[in-house]
Amino acid sequence: MSQIATVTGTVAAYAGGSIRAFFVPQGGGSPPVLQASGNINSSGVFSITAWNNTDATLAPSITHFIIAAPSPNGSTTYAADVLITSSSQDISTPLSGAPAPPGVTQIVAGTNVTLSPTGGTGVVTVNAS
Repeated sequence: MSQIATVTGTVAAYAGGSIRAFFVPQGGGSPPVLQASGNINSSGVFSITAWNNTDATLAPSITHFIIAAPSPNGSTTYAADVLITSSSQDISTPLSGAPAPPGVTQIVAGTNVTLSPTGGTGVVTVNAS
């Protein structure tokens, strides 16, 4: 079994933010160790590498993930402890309880106004005619 896993996920509300993964040995004595950090792209998707917690040389352990919203809401964070058990694992579900950071979530076009992208999310350009 490989010690390294590819950990992926989608947290749309934290698009443009960051993710950190801490290796946490169980049983006391050793402090958590930052093992990986990365960016969450503009679609809310991330991919980082982390240790496989079921590897015999690392067990018992867990991985503590912290996601952070982009500026100016970088103080909005969410944490989840996840047991990484395979060489490739999607952790979207454990992170799905993350509250949305404060701020505008969507712009809706009014009369004689167009948006790009038309959905009004992400980086939006507003054009009035």
